[in-house]
Amino acid sequence: MDHLCTKVEAYKAINTGKTPSGNVSDHTQCRLGNWYYKGEGKHRYDKESAYKQLEEPHKTFHTAFNNAIEASNNNDTQNTEEQLAKMEQASQQVMDCLDRLATKMGSHK
Repeated sequence: MDHLCTKVEAYKAINTGKTPSGNVSDHTQCRLGNWYYKGEGKHRYDKESAYKQLEEPHKTFHTAFNNAIEASNNNDTQNTEEQLAKMEQASQQVMDCLDRLATKMGSHK
């Protein structure tokens, strides 16, 4: 859910011209990043392929998120749309990895 909320923050920032709330600009500092690098994810799932595959699209998501907001602030509509498309594609990859991890977590019960 946190990942989806972060995505909403990007769209809100672009639509309102305001800086996103919360700590969403860095892939290591958001809640998913904390789970991945410092929390339960690292300690319990770091051997799982879906866990390992999560890092790159998550990083890409945040890069595109920041680039979309910057492009929007510069009134660069084309680049804003391109960055949002990258963000959405990376978001789908993140969700796919998380779905695979959730399935794996469920099989450990």
